[in-house]
Amino acid sequence: MRHKLTSALLLLGVSNSVLAFDEGVHYELVKQPEIENSILVFHSPYCGACSLVHKPLEKTAMSLGVDFIEVPVKFGKPLDATIQHAFVLASYEGKGSQFSRQLMKQIRRSHGRLPSDAAGVKKILEANGVNSSKLFEEQVTRDVALLNDLAKDYGINKTPSIYVSGNKRIKLGSLRSVSELNKLIKHLNHS
Repeated sequence: MRHKLTSALLLLGVSNSVLAFDEGVHYELVKQPEIENSILVFHSPYCGACSLVHKPLEKTAMSLGVDFIEVPVKFGKPLDATIQHAFVLASYEGKGSQFSRQLMKQIRRSHGRLPSDAAGVKKILEANGVNSSKLFEEQVTRDVALLNDLAKDYGINKTPSIYVSGNKRIKLGSLRSVSELNKLIKHLNHS
């Protein structure tokens, strides 16, 4: 029956990819609370794949009218904590994604070497119109701890890790392109 339905849809010009996404193959349900209308992304600015999918995921979230929730993770690089603080501070002003994009762009251009210290991270904040003087204030540090707790709760050990509605983890290895990733997100958002 499915073969006949697929053939009929192809004849009508409907893409087979609508039917191609399967639980267990392309995504899995995880035991986490549902976060309705969201795309949750755990990332590292040093991760090439994170850099590749960041802007397309933002655009997909915007086109679907869902929240784009970013969580920069700490994996042991010397500036991870500083970067998390900077992201949180930028987020207070609605510039978290902008900061992430700029940071990823600079790291990519420098082949993973920039920024080399906290002053370099502060420069990126300032370039995005964020006052870096509050970078390590107590509230920022508490909110960074919340990000780390969230990453721990989700068991994040690689990036990017992408979740639709907080409880559907995308299996990136099963996808062939960013376009396919976007189609899967749209499919999961409507299911």
